[in-house]
Amino acid sequence: MIHRISLFIILAFFAFAAQSQNHELGVYLKGGGYLRALELDTSRGQQLVVHLPGGAEAQLPLAGVHFVKPLRQDRIYMPDGASLKGKGFFTTFSFGYMVAERGGGWNTDNRTGFGLYAFRGYRWSPAFSAGFGLGYEAHEYGFIPIQMEFSGLISRALSGKPIRRAYALPVSWRLQAGYNLPGRRLVAGGEVNEQLSGSWLLHPAVGVLFPSLRGPAVELDFGYRIQRYFRNWSWAWGNTNYEDRIILKSLTLRLSLHI
Repeated sequence: MIHRISLFIILAFFAFAAQSQNHELGVYLKGGGYLRALELDTSRGQQLVVHLPGGAEAQLPLAGVHFVKPLRQDRIYMPDGASLKGKGFFTTFSFGYMVAERGGGWNTDNRTGFGLYAFRGYRWSPAFSAGFGLGYEAHEYGFIPIQMEFSGLISRALSGKPIRRAYALPVSWRLQAGYNLPGRRLVAGGEVNEQLSGSWLLHPAVGVLFPSLRGPAVELDFGYRIQRYFRNWSWAWGNTNYEDRIILKSLTLRLSLHI
């Protein structure tokens, strides 16, 4: 009973706010799905009257309403009511796992690492966005990547075409390009000194984006990260220097939150 009274008060508040600001409301149902509403009528006891954009009305029992929230103009809503940023600035936080193979004449082994990244970008449309970010990678000797990112989404649902529910999730693509800064300096001590210096990086990836009903959207992608760096040796007893040019190629699995 207390839950229904609280829901009634919330619905009445949103109904007044929508009428005063001329905003659409999303009426989310406990059984799944949602309705777009121009107005809500809460004067009929346990029944909620929803005025739909086309002029029709729908009556819903209050017990079947999960929650109501204003629909934002900068977001795109999927058939089930989940949403994602359609246009405007956004922030992305990512956690990545990387595996690279080290080959040799006698044996091979795998080098694993982790990365934390933050990006700030602008989305012109679901199909294209661009941004700038940095992070830290505990991979090999450690890197601080400074990178540009270009990304987009591919989905029949975003284009308004009819879809099956199994194919409703947008497919994502991301391309990062930038520069590796060494995360630390290597100094062996004694007569031999060893130092790291950075170079370029390139990281294409494809994945799936999971729009959210309330919180941030979640993305899971799989990619191939190519990073170049240098190891430099010098000997104190001579004028001898040696430079080792290394290209690190890693398979990546990355989890991202888009806010």
